[in-house]
Amino acid sequence: MNERKISAGPREEVKAALKAHDVVTAADKAIQGLKEDGGGKIKVKITQLRKLLTAVTAIKNEIDVYKLDKMLAEKKLPEKMDEDLASKVAFLKVKAAYQAGRNNDNNDVKDFIVKTDIITQIGFIGNDIKKFERFASYIEALVAYHKFYSSTEGIDNGTVHIARQAQDNGYYDSLDRPAHRRHG
Repeated sequence: MNERKISAGPREEVKAALKAHDVVTAADKAIQGLKEDGGGKIKVKITQLRKLLTAVTAIKNEIDVYKLDKMLAEKKLPEKMDEDLASKVAFLKVKAAYQAGRNNDNNDVKDFIVKTDIITQIGFIGNDIKKFERFASYIEALVAYHKFYSSTEGIDNGTVHIARQAQDNGYYDSLDRPAHRRHG
């Protein structure tokens, strides 16, 4: 059995960014921290993150419909969601906890959930639509940064990596000079 220790919680810079409502910086710092703690690799799989993103996106879509319905009926955007939607948001905690505990031999998802402070952030939402939208953006940013830092593992500068891919696809003759797309 794997007895790998999980950190106590999110790093201070992640907490500070979340408190300041800077979800982009929080996601960036959280994923960089996971990569550092993983010895240069992000151990949690992107498919595990996408499951959570899918659940969040489904609720976000329901909230968008709710907002539109309220806007048409009351001529103003609602600030609070109804009880049914708030319950679905709160249930995200259960989904996150299930994902974290699903594989007892591998603590990678649990480590991710703890270090990104996801369960606590869900608890802060309540029935506030703006807080949920901020949380949804945080989840999207976590997935995006995971993808970015995973695809650049072993490369010091992700921009150079992306430029090299563009060069390989015929968009650049060299890393500093755009070219007409080569065909063939």
